[in-house]
Formats: sequence, structure tokens, C-alpha cells
Amino acid sequence: MEITPRAISTINFADVTSPGKVLINVYRADTGKPVDAKILISGGKVSIVRYLQVSTAYTDVENIGKAELNLAPGTYTLTVSYGGGFISKPVVLKDVKVESGTTLKYTVSIDILVKPKELGWYSADLHHHSHILDGRTPPDYLVVAQSAAALDFVIVSDPDSVVNYKEISYWAENRN
Repeated sequence: MEITPRAISTINFADVTSPGKVLINVYRADTGKPVDAKILISGGKVSIVRYLQVSTAYTDVENIGKAELNLAPGTYTLTVSYGGGFISKPVVLKDVKVESGTTLKYTVSIDILVKPKELGWYSADLHHHSHILDGRTPPDYLVVAQSAAALDFVIVSDPDSVVNYKEISYWAENRN
């Protein structure tokens, strides 16, 4: 469609479809307990406006191990990981066919291959900023992201600020 000065144009959005929903429950295979997870989303329809398209999601802040993704109709690959590449291998869900107005449900069991704590090892991300100054991650999602990486300690390194201390402590305690 070409838009010209002083022209009147009508656009029909009849071909726009609603998203479909993908529900994912993520558990540790060895304990059966739900865990936070990182979900990489690839495939599907590429949005003209790239910032509207999500390529990384996490499980819910309030409900550990549960993710609800609203995706445009299309076929996706979803890569679900908890400590992926460190203590476990990511689980890949291929050919996830999302249709408008439908809901798909998946249960993902993560096999833990290495247990560093049993060897006296612990892990942490020593340089992670929240949304203070030069960072962008809200405190609750900072904790979820670190938990999804299977880190043992939550550390935030905001320069010259402890304003998020209480909220980060709350979410960290919530995830033990």
C-alpha cells in the first residue's frame, strides 16, 4: 500500500489473528521439584517490528517452574534450560505448532548431570546489575534469571546503590 499526501486510505485488519498459548511446566528429574528455567524461542513468523518479538522468556516469577508464552501462530523450537550447559543439557521442544486461540501444554523434566555442591563447589554470577543506573533487569527477574542458571547465590552488583536489597532478598529467599 502506498500512502500519499491528503489521500484517504482504509486498512482492513481482518487477516490479523490472535496468538496461541504455550504452557510449560519445568521440573528437576532427580527431585521432581519445579525449577526456574530460561526458554529460548526460535522460528515462527518474524515480526516486522523486531522489538515486539520475544526470543528469550523465563518461567513465572510467582509460580516457580511454570511458563505461559503467548506466541503468534507458527512453528517454533523452544529450548528449555535450567543450568543449561553447566549442570544439565537443555531440553529442545521441536516443531511446536502454535495456532490462533489454542493452548499447548508441555512438561519438561531436566536431567541433572553434575552436582557441584556434592563436590564442595558453588556457583554465582558476580557481576549482574538490576534496573538501577546502567542495568535493565527488575529485581524479581534478576533472581529468576540467576535461579534458571542454577546458581547457588544471588548477587547484584549495582554501582553505588543498595536500593533493591530488600526486594532481591525476598525473591532469593523465595527460591531458597
